[in-house]
Amino acid sequence: MDLVPREINAILKKIMFEKKIPNPHKRTKLEPRWFRNGLQTPMNRLLARLGLTRYISPAPLTKIEFQPPAVTLPLQQHLGATSTPIVKRGQRVNKEDCIAEIPAGARGARIHASISGTVREITDQYIRIES
Repeated sequence: MDLVPREINAILKKIMFEKKIPNPHKRTKLEPRWFRNGLQTPMNRLLARLGLTRYISPAPLTKIEFQPPAVTLPLQQHLGATSTPIVKRGQRVNKEDCIAEIPAGARGARIHASISGTVREITDQYIRIES
């Protein structure tokens, strides 16, 4: 039926408010039910019900040093202005060096080198660095 309880409740509250029907359930003393803890589903049962038990396995974090042979960094990272390259083709850059600046008076993002290497290509769209 594709009914959404939240929307139905909102519609009913609006109708009751318009007809000036008072809320008879003005409970002032609210306490959690004494058996609430017994109602909670154990995690292993919840995972089984959701069909997720096959994905349970130890997954320790492992630090891996990865050095890609090349990266292509887009000059427009978001909705802001396209950044202006401040490096030249063939220039050597270090990791975290600023390679493109925000245009004056515009909102944008500075672009930093993600690897150390040589700038191989600069276009209106991107800067390519090879290590």
